[in-house]
Amino acid sequence: GKLTTHMMLEEEVLFPFMERYIPKLESLICLLQSEHESLKKHLEAIQFSFKKFSKRNRDTLAAKNVEMLKETGTYWIYLLRAHVQNENKSVYKAVCRDLRDGERRELARQIKNCRLSSKGPRAANFS
Repeated sequence: GKLTTHMMLEEEVLFPFMERYIPKLESLICLLQSEHESLKKHLEAIQFSFKKFSKRNRDTLAAKNVEMLKETGTYWIYLLRAHVQNENKSVYKAVCRDLRDGERRELARQIKNCRLSSKGPRAANFS
């Protein structure tokens, strides 16, 4: 989905580009990458629970599964919101503030090429 595409673009293009051109962000990028892994892991758990729930009758196991879905889903939403805030306050501001015009154009070109190769949506505009 869109979230997976977004994270893939960041991991394959944006984060390596930022580490190269703004090395002071390296530790922050490591944190954001670990958050990506956690988001993916918890999303897989939610998807698994939905599949499991749809195969069960309404019994005590189903009730436990609903509670687990609720807890995991609530945590996932919290993590996603915090992650997006971190990215917006740091990485995306740094793109506009710290990269030169030519570097922003190069980043946009790389994102566009990555999206075209994966047949995703249009490239971001950082100019």
